[in-house]
Amino acid sequence: MRRVRRCAIRRRDAAWASRPSRASRENGWKHLPSGTDRLRHAAPPESRRGEASRPLIKTNGAAVKPQLFLLEPDFLKEGNGPYYCPESALLEGVLGYYPRLATEVDIRRIPFARPRRPVSDLIGEENQGCPVLVFAAEDAPREGLSVYGAYAFVSGPQAIATVLAATYGIGRPVS
Repeated sequence: MRRVRRCAIRRRDAAWASRPSRASRENGWKHLPSGTDRLRHAAPPESRRGEASRPLIKTNGAAVKPQLFLLEPDFLKEGNGPYYCPESALLEGVLGYYPRLATEVDIRRIPFARPRRPVSDLIGEENQGCPVLVFAAEDAPREGLSVYGAYAFVSGPQAIATVLAATYGIGRPVS
C-alpha cells in the first residue's frame, strides 16, 4: 500500500511539473522537457542579436578569426613579482563565462616583456598595450575601434567586452 501511494504521488508531481505555467504559455515560452540542455534549445547568436559571427582577419585571401591578445600571468616586472595583469584577468573571466568565444576568437597569451612583436607587427609599436582585440579593418564592427593600417583594434577590458557582446551575442558588461 505504501509503495503504491509513492508511485501515485510521483506520477502526479511529474505530470504537474511537465505542464508549462499559464504565464509562460502567454509569453510564448516553449516548455522544455526536464533534464534537457537549455543551451541546445537556445537560438543561435546571430538570430538573437541580428549579427552573424564571422571571421574577420584575412591573410592571403583566407579568412582568419579576430585575435585577442592577453598577457600571460606570473610575469616579473623590474625583478619583482610574480604579477598578473588585472585587465587580462578580467577578460579571462569573460572567456570562462562564455567558453564558445574560444572557438570564435583566436586567443593569444603573450609575455609581458616589450616589445610585444605579435601585437606591434599588426597595429604598431605605439599600440602594443594589452589586452587588445584586433580585427581586419574592412570587416570590423563600426563603432569604438581605432584603425592602424589594414587592422582595426580596441583596447581595454570594458571596451573589448562590449565589442565581443555586440559581435558574438554574449552578455554585455554593466557600465
